[in-house]
Formats: sequence, structure tokens, C-alpha cells
Amino acid sequence: MLMTSRDGKPRRGAASVLALALCLCASARAFSQSEAGANQARRVIEAGGDWDYAPFEFIDQSGYPAGFNVDVMRAIGDDIGVSFDIRLSSWAEARARIERGDVDMLLGMYRSPERAKAVDFSSPHFYNVYGLFARESSDIRGADDLDGRRIAVQDGDRGHDYALESGLGSSVVVLRDWRELFDAILRDEADCAIASALQGSIAVKQPEFRSIEMVGPPLFSAEYCVAVRKGDDELLSLIERGLASIRSSGEYDAIYMRWFGDDMGSGGNPRLGIAAAVATAALTMIAAALIWAFSMRRLLAEREAELSVERKRAYEADARLRGAIAEADEAARRAESSAAGRSAFIAWVSQELRTPLQGIIGAIDLLGKTDLDDGQAKSLAMARSSSEQLNAVLTNILDAMGAEKGTLRLEPSAFEYLSFASWIEAELRPRAEEQGLAFRFSARGRDRLVYADKRRVAQVIMNLCDNAIGYTDRGEVELTLALGDEGLYVSVKDTGPGLTEEARKHLFQPFYDADRNRAAAAPCIGLGLAQVKAIVDAMEGSIRYETNPSVGTRFEVSLPIRAEADGGTVPEVSGDGPVVASGGAPATDDEATAAPRKAGGRVIIAEDEAINRLYLKRLLESSGYEVSPAGNGLDALEAAETGSWDFILMDVSMPRMDGLEATRRIREMEAERGRGRTPIIALTAHAYAEDRQACSAAGMDGFLSKPFAETALWDEVRRVAATAAALRPGQG
Repeated sequence: MLMTSRDGKPRRGAASVLALALCLCASARAFSQSEAGANQARRVIEAGGDWDYAPFEFIDQSGYPAGFNVDVMRAIGDDIGVSFDIRLSSWAEARARIERGDVDMLLGMYRSPERAKAVDFSSPHFYNVYGLFARESSDIRGADDLDGRRIAVQDGDRGHDYALESGLGSSVVVLRDWRELFDAILRDEADCAIASALQGSIAVKQPEFRSIEMVGPPLFSAEYCVAVRKGDDELLSLIERGLASIRSSGEYDAIYMRWFGDDMGSGGNPRLGIAAAVATAALTMIAAALIWAFSMRRLLAEREAELSVERKRAYEADARLRGAIAEADEAARRAESSAAGRSAFIAWVSQELRTPLQGIIGAIDLLGKTDLDDGQAKSLAMARSSSEQLNAVLTNILDAMGAEKGTLRLEPSAFEYLSFASWIEAELRPRAEEQGLAFRFSARGRDRLVYADKRRVAQVIMNLCDNAIGYTDRGEVELTLALGDEGLYVSVKDTGPGLTEEARKHLFQPFYDADRNRAAAAPCIGLGLAQVKAIVDAMEGSIRYETNPSVGTRFEVSLPIRAEADGGTVPEVSGDGPVVASGGAPATDDEATAAPRKAGGRVIIAEDEAINRLYLKRLLESSGYEVSPAGNGLDALEAAETGSWDFILMDVSMPRMDGLEATRRIREMEAERGRGRTPIIALTAHAYAEDRQACSAAGMDGFLSKPFAETALWDEVRRVAATAAALRPGQG
């Protein structure tokens, strides 16, 4: 019997006992199959492969395909009833053939995500690792030493792909045959080579390559599979079925041991000289025992080889895991640093813009109380509108930041549902009609008091409607409000072009504009829907949408706000004065509140911005108060020690001593001297919930976010005064 070893040289007498037994089994199976379909022609499958990739596949000295892959395919063919027409070529040509469709499959191929785009892979039936090979005298010890080095790879091999993907070395030397990789190192045409551990182990056993060794840990593990043309599910299913069958029968293990055995490349077993004698006694108990012992020894050797590969894979996986953990830790550190820097920047923007903005609005208010002609009054109104628009943009940005930090403020208050709905309609109808759109509106449910954050609810409705108006060229926008026992339902429907697939991916992300070329009704910074989502989440509501290019888009929001029956009660409101917001609720209640006049009252104004201090001083003096201005917290503390005061307006951010520290000192002074508590109202450009908590913890009684309107100031003064009166001894 003539067989070939893995180096392609013929070997006589290499018919193992396992081969004989399996041959008998194969004959029996073939006979059974021929009975079932004797008249059916076997399907012929054209298979390609590498003509010099021993021991997997190669052309032997007789000119025929041989190797591990060839034997596996023949065993599968016998099992599933097909024939393989095997055509071997250079590996680069073999890959090109299957991608062109010239062959149905490749006998073997290492799987990778990039290769999976061109072919479909079976489940892996062999595992290998790739490593670096270099001269023993080389200073290359691993992948970190490859800068500026020349790396030899086989054309189209997995090592070739890896070198290109990883950007290793200064140049890649592409060679046709894997043996040429090691010749290139000896000829000094390459500094190292990337090859599989199996091919490398075969090469370095040859005398001419003894000066070459594998250096460093494995570069990566590789799964060896059968590759079929992309989309050929039928053939892939046949191959999978055949692999499973020869695995379960033990035939795969026998083929594996025949080609890889104990010495990973000798091509046979040195004890096979007794094959004939064993074959003669194959049916005896002694022969069976020998077969069993032989198989078990080979099986143990195979398992040891697999365990060695698994150890290498585990080593590589552990190294990658450690690297990933280190990268994750560094990313988390950078993220924390970035978040802290962003928060500090936003706080700085808030302080630096809101404070002077308060002065501008205050100056406009003071001018509005003087006699003006029509032109001056119009200019003043335009100035106020611009300042409110600037404040609206700033508020939106801060709200978006607050949503990211999870500290979005909710300040519930009681308000009438139908009055609120009427105001919403009055605000939105002109905006839609200016764009040439019809505006349909309905408010369902009886008039009741509701308890919710009025400004946030209005923001949700306004932003949804502004978004619909801005993206609708013709047709209509429809707003429906419905108040029920379980909360408020909001529906906004438009006849616009619908949402694109790309827009849906980024719909609720801040600073995203689906159509930057649109002619929007108002400037867009991409915060509207992001704010809506943040507010709805904070209120524990829900939001959904449906869109269709031919119909338009509908957003539906459910907010679980509390509604009281007619004549019922709602919790007492204890929030601060409202802040104007883009598309938000009105800054004050529908009915203006008058200033609480008190003859002879004394007030301290602690504010470092001169224009704000002047505005507040004139406002309070016009209401009959005696005002003591202070430019910093230390001056405010000294003023507070001089006598009794009706209340103190305390800016939080001031030089020399900030408002929080000044408040703490005033409370300590009052306790030491046994004096009554003077109401202190915080004035701050910072508007997050934690800012309010910090002010309360320092001993402040009220809170106003800059910029604020005059009516908001008087509302807070009245609320704080009423609370202080209720807490005095003998009251209530």
C-alpha cells in the first residue's frame, strides 16, 4: 500500500490498525448507502486549496492532492454521498477562485471578520496560533519590537491579513510560499516572519532553519474552518452535517492523529511496521485490545495538543483582558475628568452670562418705567425680547447639562388646566400661521387644578410643536391635550416629510439637527427633543412616536401629573421665582403681583455687580424700603451686625466672602446674640437642585435664579416673609 507523509514523500507499510478498521467501517457504510441510492449519481463539488501547505493540503510526489484536509473531505464525501473535485493552486489564486465563483469551496481557511465578508465558514474543526519567527540572535522578542522592521508573510495568509490590519513593521514582504518566509530571514530580506505555529514548527526542524525560532507570546489564535461561497447555505449545511458525523464516528480523530500525531509532522507512526501482523489478527481479542490501547494513547496525545493550544489561547485572552481593563480604567478616568471640566465650564458660563444678563433686564425694566415715545418703547421691547431669547438659549444649554448629570430641576406648583391650555394655544397659533400652516388645537377634560412643574410641562409641549412647525413645509400641525385621572396626554401631529432612518438614530440626542438647511421658524441648536426626553424621564412619563414619509410624524407623551377635583386642594407651592425659558411656560403667574410696600422697612442688598445692585436698590427704594448696598459678603456681614433688617438679598458668588459663607456667619451671629432670624434670599446664576440645597444648608430662606423678573422677586419676598411670620413665637 502506498501512502505519503506530510512532507510529500511516499511511505510504505504505513497502514495503521485504525486505518484498517476505519476502512472496514467505511466499506460497510458505503455498501449501505449504495443500497439506498444505487441509481443516483453522486454530486460533484469543486474544491480549491493551497498546493504547498503541508500537512493540511499539498501536491504529493505522484502529483495528486494529499494532506489532512483532503482526507477529511473524502471522509465527509463518503458520509454525505458527494464527490470532491479538488484543484490546488497557490493560496492567493485559491482565494481569488472562490471569490470569483470558480470553485464551490476551499478545503480549509482560517476565519476572520474581514474574510467572512467574502465567504461563509463552517464551525471550526482545528485551532492554531500564529507567532513571530526570527533568528535566535535577533533582538526581536515580540510585537513591541517591530517598529522599523521588515516582516515576511505568505500572500493571502491569515498572517498577511493580521500584519496589514495591525500596521506592524515598516514594510511587509509578501511571498508566495510559507517556506519562503524562513528563506527570506536567512537571506536577510526580512527581519522576521509571521506564520502559524504548526508550519513554523515543521520549518525549524529542518537543518537549514535551525537558527530560527518562535519569539515572544503568540500574536493571535486562529480557527480553521471549511469555507464555501457566500450564500451557499445548502453546501454549508452538508459540510456541517458531514463534519458532525465523522466526529461522532471517530473517523475525524483517526485522520487527525494520522497527520499530526505525537511529533506534529512526522507523517506516520514508528510502530506501524507491525501493521500486517495486527491486521491478520484484527478480529481477535488481542488485536482489539491493541487497537483500543493505540487509540487511547493517540487520543491522549491529541487532547494534550489541544490543551496546549487552549493554554496559549487562554494566555492571549488573559493578556487582552488585562489590556482591555487598563484601557477601560483610563477611559473612565478621562471621562470623569472631561465631565468635571465640562461641569466647571458650564458653571462658569452660567455665572458669567446670567449675572450681566440680569443687569440688562433690570436696566430695561427701569427704563420701561420712564416716559418714552413710541420709537423708544419699541426699541426697548426689542431689547427685552433679545435678552429673553439669549436667556432662553442659555437656559436650554444648562437644562441639557442638568439632564446629563441627572439633576434636572422639577418645581411643582398649582395651576388651572384650561387657563394653561389657553395660553399654550395663544403662543403657538401665531407661530404656525406665520409659517403658512393651519393650527388645529383641542383641550379635553374639565377645568381642574393640576400640580406639576408648569414650566417643564410647557417646555415639552412647546418644543414638540416648534419642532413640528419647523420641519413642516405645508399642511398643518395638530396639538391635542387631554387631562384625565392618570395624568396629562399630549399629542403633536404634523404633515411634514417624516423622519429619516438617520434622524431616528439621533432623535433624542442633544445638538442634532435632522435638516440643517431647513428654514426653521426659530434658531435651532438641536436641544428641543433632547430636552423633551429628559423632562419626560424626570417626570417618570413616557414618549413615543410614529412617522411615515407620506403622512407625517406624530409624537405622543404621557405625564403622570396630579389633578385635583373642582374645589379640591393641592400642596402648597414653595418653589422659587420662575425663569424665562425657550418655548417654556410664562415666567410669572397670569395675574401680576404688586410689590409689598412697607414704610420704614430696611433691606440689605449684597451684590458685586454694580448694575444689578443699582437695579435692585432703585426697585426697592421705589417701594418704600431703606436700602443698604454691599459689594461683597464681608460688607453684608458687617451691615447685618448693625441692627435689624426685614430681609437680605444675598448674591452667592462674590469676592472676599461668598454669599454662602456670609449667611453662615450671620446665622452664627444671630445665635450668639439671641437675635431673631433675618430672612435671606439667595440670588444666584446657578440653577441646579444641588445649588438650591447648598443655599438651604447654609441657612438661606429663599432662592432666585438669575435672571429674574420684578414680579418673581416680589413673589419670593412675600413667600419668605409669610414663612418667617408663621415661625415667630406666638404666631399661628
